[in-house]
Amino acid sequence: MTKLNIVDGYIDKVTIVGDMKRDGIEPLALKFLGNSLDPRVIGPYLINKGQYDRAVQVKTKDSTALIQVSSRKITVSDFRIEFNPSKCDEEDMKFIHYLLSLVKYKRCTRIDLCINFHDDVMGFKLVDKRRRGQVEYKSPSGRLETLYRGSEQSEDFIKFYDKKKQQKDVKYRDIEHDWCRLEETIKDKKAEDFEKWEWFKGIKLINSNPIFSEDIDPKDRMVARCIMAGLEDIKGLKPTYAKKIKKIIESVTYEDEFNVQEEIKKTSIVWETNEVLKKLLN
Repeated sequence: MTKLNIVDGYIDKVTIVGDMKRDGIEPLALKFLGNSLDPRVIGPYLINKGQYDRAVQVKTKDSTALIQVSSRKITVSDFRIEFNPSKCDEEDMKFIHYLLSLVKYKRCTRIDLCINFHDDVMGFKLVDKRRRGQVEYKSPSGRLETLYRGSEQSEDFIKFYDKKKQQKDVKYRDIEHDWCRLEETIKDKKAEDFEKWEWFKGIKLINSNPIFSEDIDPKDRMVARCIMAGLEDIKGLKPTYAKKIKKIIESVTYEDEFNVQEEIKKTSIVWETNEVLKKLLN
């Protein structure tokens, strides 16, 4: 097995909502954006998106921050910003920090945390102990390019993809080295309580066959293999037997495995992520 190393990791996207501070009925954040002569600011312009009726774009170093607000005083959050901190320079972050200082009751509603590998690991199998549904996208030759575990509508899901190919397809950039990315998204209540979240829990990258305990019945082992391979749905089993098979699957080990949760603990990625978010919400 290729010795895998996490090259780096960071927030790839964050969404923060809150209530704009007001001078009487005038929202200060909207006033600041509307009066800004900063060339990075585009807007405000009219939109019709849920409770929001104004939008502003702020050009950052390598991306664009999207801000949506309500000019009317409403009972739900009237401010929303979505941006990628890793694509902001120091001046961009100063601007965003000041803007957020004009907002109260701030909370995260979405956080995307990514880790990068400069190895071609798309041939590895992603093992997820939660047994969530998955969607795969493959090349015409059958090579895995993108894998989703869990629904994008749920409060947390995993995305595993060939970042090098994505950069070439979307941005026409040729990257010299291999580049694969594993990304986890948490939303709503889980994003609000981000400091309690265990990133990439139960996620492993493996490049070998599963190893079962010798005392497991051959029939149960075969059923577990079929479920792990996606050839059978555990929901089709009787509840008692499904519970037994689930325990067997959870006990499986691999000769060559990369435990993502344990490896990320050896880095400062999660600590740095929490520090960035706490400063934004301060």
